[in-house]
Amino acid sequence: MARPKKARNFDEELMKVEAQITRHKNTIVELEETRKQIVREKQQSELSAVYQTISDSGMSIDQVISLIRQQSGEGESRAS
Repeated sequence: MARPKKARNFDEELMKVEAQITRHKNTIVELEETRKQIVREKQQSELSAVYQTISDSGMSIDQVISLIRQQSGEGESRAS
């Protein structure tokens, strides 16, 4: 003979699901913070590499900026 089905406790099930949702939301927040930190570290690493390359070239920051602006201006006039 089959056993009768156990009565479901909807309130208990809802509480469990809501607890899982809360845990996952907290995990998402933590992962987003980790992502932001990694992006900041990547940017810092890239800036350091650019600065080191400029220093190694013997050019000043102003010279490099001027050079980039000249090249950007040339690219725009060629496209016209």
